[in-house]
Amino acid sequence: MVIGWTTATSADAITQDEVFSDNCAGGPITNSEFSGAPAVAHTKTGIAYGAVCRFQIQASNSNGAGPLSGIATFVASVTPGAPQSFAYASSTATSITVTWAAPNPVGHANEATLDRYEVLYTNLDTAVGPTTVTISPTTLTATLTGLTTTHQYQISVRACTINECSSNAGPINQYCGSLPDAPDPLSVSASTSNDITLGWTFTGSNGGMSVTS
Repeated sequence: MVIGWTTATSADAITQDEVFSDNCAGGPITNSEFSGAPAVAHTKTGIAYGAVCRFQIQASNSNGAGPLSGIATFVASVTPGAPQSFAYASSTATSITVTWAAPNPVGHANEATLDRYEVLYTNLDTAVGPTTVTISPTTLTATLTGLTTTHQYQISVRACTINECSSNAGPINQYCGSLPDAPDPLSVSASTSNDITLGWTFTGSNGGMSVTS
């Protein structure tokens, strides 16, 4: 497991960083993992897959050691796989619903339990985004609300552990609008011994989008 941090700043030069960890089983954060010249990363080895470890870091200058940082929690895991079968499901005049399947477990045996999914969308008409929506790891669908009718949105999804996220599944580009109503009933406008010419009108709602066929 490689952990990283940003070097502290001080009016007096930082002389040392020290990283502390717990026993990756919920114990106190008292183990000195690294102590030395200011650095930006440290590799912790010998961790069992799936173990959850907690860390704090402390910087020192010539006056002594400063306060401990907040607690950072990470899990021993490879990067999660991307969600599968990402697809458009439905839409209304102001929302779009998408669905996906969980990442393929084949080739990802050493992944930690998923913490969340993140759905990202950008309004391609206004170039606003991406906006991120967080979804429970047990949910495989998301409805994006407050959208603008007739605008096109680019949407993707990724799977995340407490460490990091997978590559994005998608994107898909989808216009915001509901489905049109059914046309009015068919009528016969002409017929011969071999042919019938049918006609119809459309007086219902177009769902906020131009009818294309």
